[in-house]
Amino acid sequence: FVVDQDDQYLVITEGGHGAIVDQKPFTSGTFRLPSALTVIEEDAFEGISATSIDIPATCTRIEKGAFRNCTNLKQVRLPKNLSVDAEAFEGTSGIWFYIPEGGTAQSWAEEYVLNHDCVIVLE
Repeated sequence: FVVDQDDQYLVITEGGHGAIVDQKPFTSGTFRLPSALTVIEEDAFEGISATSIDIPATCTRIEKGAFRNCTNLKQVRLPKNLSVDAEAFEGTSGIWFYIPEGGTAQSWAEEYVLNHDCVIVLE
């Protein structure tokens, strides 16, 4: 699966087949992304009001602005080996990142929290 944003809709594609899903169910509270997710594309969840997000272990990349301006976001659980663009969480602060120790996600998070009021919790 690849998650991308197209105006007010969330587009989820699998093997070249697309489906358009109304984004509203994903805009508040806690949500878990599909377990087969591999990439969160640029601006996919920009500005949503979710407070907590679990990124599945199958996800290998979060692109620029994927969670830009998600000001209500307070908790993100990341898999160990994940490539995260430096601007993936642009416009956010105060997030607690839960990350398995070691791996690329930890390296990214240690750099990110230096300039943003965030916390890393190693699991």
